[in-house]
Amino acid sequence: MNLWERWNSWSLILRIVGGLVVGTVLALLTPWIGALPWLSLLGTLFVSALKAIAPLLVLLLVVSALCNANKIEGMGNVILLYLASTFIAGVVAVIASFMVPLHVTLKDAAENTAPSGVAEVLNNLLTNIFSNPFSSLTEAFLTQYAGAMDDADEAIVYFSPEAIALKKLPPITAPMIEKAFGRPDLTVFDDSALLKNKLLNMKAVNTVLLMMSSGNFNGIDVNELGKKIISLRP
Repeated sequence: MNLWERWNSWSLILRIVGGLVVGTVLALLTPWIGALPWLSLLGTLFVSALKAIAPLLVLLLVVSALCNANKIEGMGNVILLYLASTFIAGVVAVIASFMVPLHVTLKDAAENTAPSGVAEVLNNLLTNIFSNPFSSLTEAFLTQYAGAMDDADEAIVYFSPEAIALKKLPPITAPMIEKAFGRPDLTVFDDSALLKNKLLNMKAVNTVLLMMSSGNFNGIDVNELGKKIISLRP
């Protein structure tokens, strides 16, 4: 029996433990191996594959358990083992945190104030329960727009400070938007009336005007505006 056949003859648990042991030994004896680009890429792909398959496996296990609920015996023991293992894991985590203390400074938490009471916590929970977890109105997301208007002859961006305040997001400014898009000639409006006036006074012939928004430009009737722009063209 060769080495590969002997390895495959082991149970899955033993092979997992063996892989952990081999990986640990290699990391300790030859740390330079981990710096190899192709090896780190394999590790990243492996971890990503595990993250991708885990939700599917959990879903299949839950569906299988529901389909075979009448055939399962000793469910009480399973629940007891689950609760006991969860409790032991929590105790071990607490002990480890005291043995190896970590000092982490959260910048955002340090700058923000704590809620004044339970009422504020419940209010924030109810008002944000349906909010977008990654809003396009944040400074962090603005970088995703880099180069988005490079091909436009004239680029205009409108944002509503009221919408930002309503979502309780940090304020953004025109310089932030100009920097994010990477166009020094970018025109930024935060007043829908000024935006409408700008569009009505554009002297352009044979021009395509593209207006894109996830909202309504703070109440601008786009159809009516389009008709006015067309009627004003020579």
